[in-house]
Amino acid sequence: MNLWLDGNFWGAWIRKVFIPEIEWTRRAILEHMLPSIPDPATEADKTSDAIWYGNTEHYSDEEDPCALAEYAENQGFEVYDRLNGVRQAAANMSTVMLWHLLEQQMLVFHTRQVLTVHEEQAARENTKLRKKLFQLEEFHARLDAGGCSMKSLSAWSKVNELRLVANTVKHGSGPSSDELFTIRPDLLYPNYDKQDQNSRPFLLRKPAAGEDLYVTEQDIAAYFEAAISLWQEFSIKIEEHSQKKDLSHFS
Repeated sequence: MNLWLDGNFWGAWIRKVFIPEIEWTRRAILEHMLPSIPDPATEADKTSDAIWYGNTEHYSDEEDPCALAEYAENQGFEVYDRLNGVRQAAANMSTVMLWHLLEQQMLVFHTRQVLTVHEEQAARENTKLRKKLFQLEEFHARLDAGGCSMKSLSAWSKVNELRLVANTVKHGSGPSSDELFTIRPDLLYPNYDKQDQNSRPFLLRKPAAGEDLYVTEQDIAAYFEAAISLWQEFSIKIEEHSQKKDLSHFS
C-alpha cells in the first residue's frame, strides 16, 4: 500500500499537541487526583479514636468498655475498606482515561492524515462507512501495510498492556482480562500462584469499583511514560517515512 505521510507537519504537531496533552493528564492524575484521596489507614484510626475517646467518658463501671472498643474497631475497618476501594477504583479508572485519550489522538491522526480527504468526507456522511473507517483496527492496518507500523515501536507492548487494563476496567471478565492475565497476573490477583490454579479468580466482579484489579501508581506512571514514548518514537518514524517517500520521487 502506498502510504504518504506529512512527517514534517505531523511530527511537530505530535510533539507540540499530543505529548503535552498526555503530560498534563499525568500531572493531574499523579500529582493531584490520587494524592487528594485520604489515606485509608489514617482515616480508619481517626474514626476509631473519635468513637472511643468520644464515648468512654459516658461509660459507667457497670457497662462493658470492650463492646465500645469492638464497635470502634469495626467502624475503623469499614472506613479503611471503603477508602481503600475508592483509591483503587481511582487508580484503575485512570488507565481508562489515559487509554481513551491515546485512542482519540490516534484517530485524529488517522482521519486527518491516513484517510484520504474523500474517505473522510464520505465516512462523515455514511454511518456504515464510518463504522468501518473510523476504527483503530483500520488505522493500524493501513500503517502496517504502508510500512510505518506503530505496533513495531518499542513502547507498543506497554501501551497494549494499558489497552488490556482499560478494557478490563470497563468490561470485567472477557477476552482482554484473559489476555492480561497471561502477561500480568499480578494485576488481577497479587497472590496468584502458578502452581495453584484455584488461586486464580474465576470472574472479575467490579474492577471499576476497585475490586479484582490492582493497578498501582507505579503502573500508572509506567503507562504514561509508554504513551509519551510511543508518540515520540512515532513522530520520528513518520518524519523518516516521509523523507524516504520524497526521495523516491527523484530516484
